[in-house]
Amino acid sequence: MATELEVKLTLSESAQSRAFEWLKGQPGASEGPVKILVNRYYDTPNAGLNQARAALRVRQAGDRYIQTLKTQGEFVNGAHRRQEWEWDLPGPDLDLGLLEQTP
Repeated sequence: MATELEVKLTLSESAQSRAFEWLKGQPGASEGPVKILVNRYYDTPNAGLNQARAALRVRQAGDRYIQTLKTQGEFVNGAHRRQEWEWDLPGPDLDLGLLEQTP
């Protein structure tokens, strides 16, 4: 289990360009490779996970498949913080048995 700390920003298109240029100008900064991610989200028929403010997904990143469960968190000092569990999968299929490892 890990704790995810996420900051979300909303910027106009011109502000995005300025922010990107500023970031590229920082010491040690460089453009990384482009990554294509495919995410598939799951929920119960009555949207129970969404109602509990939790998310369950399988992400494909290249040849790797990762199942992730994120729980409801809190908003502290401008950042979202919540618990997160990840498991590597052999393929794209959800493994509900892995959820037994969570509290």
